[in-house]
This record gives sequence, structure tokens and C-alpha cells, in this order.
Amino acid sequence: MLVKDLELAQKYRRIPATATAAEAIALMAEYHIPVILVEKGSEGDTYGVLTRRDMISKVIAEGLDPTKVTVTELASKPLMVLNNNEVDVIWVARFMARENVSTLALFDGGEFKGFVTDADVLRALAAPLRAEFGHHGGHRR
Repeated sequence: MLVKDLELAQKYRRIPATATAAEAIALMAEYHIPVILVEKGSEGDTYGVLTRRDMISKVIAEGLDPTKVTVTELASKPLMVLNNNEVDVIWVARFMARENVSTLALFDGGEFKGFVTDADVLRALAAPLRAEFGHHGGHRR
């Protein structure tokens, strides 16, 4: 299966580099999304990714005021980017494992299309297994 054939499970949003953690939390809550693309802050900057886990571990658990912390301070950069949606999902899984990442930003012609996550990869690979072993897994009878 190719990346272009994946049904990306979730809607994704972008947020300006100058936005606060509070704005990111509100966006995540409103749209029920686990990850946000952080825009480039300047021409020489790179995109970043901000996850729910980042919000929990870097803001809430540390007792920081989310209205005083910018998403640029929290985002993981540089973002791992996938510019080719014609690659096999197995290749994506290997790349994620090698780079120790669970999320890749998918761009097509410079346009952000969404994120490919480890959950998307597992869903794609699970379909043929469900057909062979049944919906709940287990051994064939």
C-alpha cells in the first residue's frame, strides 16, 4: 500500500509560530486533534510539530503558564517531512523506526496535506491481517 492510499484518520491544523501554548491547547481541544503543524517563524526557520504529549510534559507538568509560552519554544524541530506520497507504507514504517519518530508531515508540491502517524501505518497494515485472521485477531481455525 502506498502513502497516497492511506485514509489519514484525523484532521490536522496549522498554528502560527508566535501563538501561545494556550492557543494550541484550545485548538487541540476544539478539533480533537493530537498534533499541530507549527508554521515557520521566519524565512530561515523550519516547520515544527507540537503534540498533546508536548503540552502535558512541557507545559502542564512543569507548571508553566500556557499564556506565556510560545509554540515555537515547545515544538519539535526540524520536522520530519515526507514529500513523496508514492512510497510504500512499509518504507514509511522503516523510516519512522530508524529516525525514532511517530509522526511525519506529508507535503505535496510544497502544500501541507496532513500527518502520517504510526497509527495510520498500523491501520494500513492491519487490513490484510483482519481479512486473514478475522476482526478480533487470534489464530485461524
